[in-house]
Amino acid sequence: MADIKYDNCNVPSNWTDEHEYTPEGLTSTAPPNYDWSTSNTAKRYKSMGDALQKQDRTIQYSLCAWGHAHVEQWGNATGHSWRMWGDIMPAWAGKEQWSWGLMPIINQASFLWNWTNFWGHSDWDMLEVGNGNLTLEENRSHFAMWCALKSPLIIGTRLDAITEPILSILSNRELIDFNQDPVYGASAMPYKWGFNPDETSDLIHPAEYWTGSSVKGIHVFLLNTQDRGVVMSAVFAEIPGLKTLADEEYLVHDMWSGRDLGTFKDRFDIEVKEHDTAALRITTVDGESKL
Repeated sequence: MADIKYDNCNVPSNWTDEHEYTPEGLTSTAPPNYDWSTSNTAKRYKSMGDALQKQDRTIQYSLCAWGHAHVEQWGNATGHSWRMWGDIMPAWAGKEQWSWGLMPIINQASFLWNWTNFWGHSDWDMLEVGNGNLTLEENRSHFAMWCALKSPLIIGTRLDAITEPILSILSNRELIDFNQDPVYGASAMPYKWGFNPDETSDLIHPAEYWTGSSVKGIHVFLLNTQDRGVVMSAVFAEIPGLKTLADEEYLVHDMWSGRDLGTFKDRFDIEVKEHDTAALRITTVDGESKL
C-alpha cells in the first residue's frame, strides 16, 4: 500500500480561500453556516483525491492542511486522515515557530475529538515518542493519548537507536487495540476537565479525564497535566457508560501493566506521576466487556 501526504505549502494565490479559519484560535472570517467543502482548499484536496481514486492500487491519502478550512468537516469525503493542528515537536508544552508541544495539541483535541470514526481519522501528527527531552512519563502520555484519540500512529523516532523503555511504550498491545478496535471507531472523549472548569481552553492544562469504549470494556485515560504527582479519581457516576450502573462493583484493569487492579465500587483512585497518564479498562467483575 502506498501512502500519499498532500501538504498545504506554497499555495498559488489563485487557490487561496476567500474566508479564513484559524484552528489555533478557533476563529473564522466566514459567515455563519458557511460550507467549507466549497472552499478552494477543499477543492484542491478533492482534485488530488479524485486522481488517486483512478489508480489501480491501494493508496492511503493523508490531508495536511493543519486544521485550516475546517478540514474535519469535509476531510472524510476526500481522504483517509486529516491533520488538525500545526506541526508537532518533542516537548510537553509550548511553541517554536510552527511547531507545538503535546499539551496545545491535546487542548485542541479536547474540543474537536468527535470527527474521528471508521474510514476517517483526525490526525494529531506523527509520534514524537522517544525524541527530544520528553520524560518517560511524558512519552507514556503522548502514546496513550494518541491511541485514545485514534490518531494515526506513525513512529517518528529512529528504530536503530530505540531503547527498551520506548519500545515497550510503542508496542503496548492494549493501547494499540483500543486505537484499532474493530467495533468502536470513535475517539475517546473528555468527560471532565479536572484542572480547569469544563470547556476551558488551556494550552498547558487541557482536559485531563477521557473515556471511550472498545470490545473489551469502558476505557478511562487520566492525564496528569500538573508539574507534580497527584491522586486522580475515576468516579464511576461521572463516566458515560457507567453512570446508570454507578452503584455496581467494577473490575479495574491497568492497560500499561496488563494486570487487574481489583474490584471497586463508586470510584477508583490512583496516584499519577507528573505528566503521566493512567490508562484503565473497566468491566463487570467477571471481566466481561458488556456493561
